[in-house]
Amino acid sequence: MLKIPSLFYGSSVDHVDTSCSACGSENRNAKNLVFTSSRGSEKSWSHCGHCGAFFCNDPFQVDQEVQHGTTASYGTLESGLKNAVNLQHLYNNILRLVQRYGTPACGSWLDLGCSFGGLLCLAKNAGYDVTGVDILPQAVDYIRSLGMAAYVVHSATQVPADEGFDVVTAIDSNYYWPDQRTEFSQIYQKLNPGGLFVVRTADKSWLVKLGLALQGLFPGLGKRAVAMALNDHRFSMPHASLLNLAVETGFWVESVDIRDAYYSEGSPFFVRAYFRISAILYKVSGLYIAPGYIVVLRKLKT
Repeated sequence: MLKIPSLFYGSSVDHVDTSCSACGSENRNAKNLVFTSSRGSEKSWSHCGHCGAFFCNDPFQVDQEVQHGTTASYGTLESGLKNAVNLQHLYNNILRLVQRYGTPACGSWLDLGCSFGGLLCLAKNAGYDVTGVDILPQAVDYIRSLGMAAYVVHSATQVPADEGFDVVTAIDSNYYWPDQRTEFSQIYQKLNPGGLFVVRTADKSWLVKLGLALQGLFPGLGKRAVAMALNDHRFSMPHASLLNLAVETGFWVESVDIRDAYYSEGSPFFVRAYFRISAILYKVSGLYIAPGYIVVLRKLKT
């Protein structure tokens, strides 16, 4: 493989042939980069020339993901319940969007990556028939103890369902999926006609690019920016490319919500202001600089 000088973290960049786990396209001569993740380990990443995503090449290992999840800030019962309380603003906004674009209540609701059930409890109290899935057995056990259906799975392909769902949500979970196109397609198949798929996710690909550019002059600052952008995720995809992927899968884009995509009313003022300024900028110019957004997708009735 060709080695060339680079401003990227590390001394060289490999050029490889690989398939993008974000959009699924074949990337010939893709840029293969090495980053240090927030887990403290080096990971192999590539930059897709088709959709612009940065995606992890390391194999998806369920046991490692479960182990990481249990040590995360939301990975225990105590911390998970505390996190659910902190996210009530976001959960309320998700419910509001579902009720605006879907049925007011009584539909079936599947939450992918349900954690310890903050959104599920809210949806159940609003009248929905809820089901949760998560990679963490402890979270699933807790959901079941509350009388709600829950399953330990790591992919939408594993979700047991005799009938379709009216609502599927994925709150900050899709950037852990190893294959975006497969998951989007599976969710589309599991939705009833007219059903909604609501995703809260982040696009920090612009921050990765900024960090890489900075590393030539300010290596430490650039490295921190890249680590902050990639976190412990498996991909960072431009929001426009994610919307294109959704449309290619068959979805209709109902809305992109930035203004209220922040986590908590207790978030610092500058965080809430950043989301709202980003929302205005996006609406006026189409320029995306927000740290996160909510997209509402619909499976059209045939």
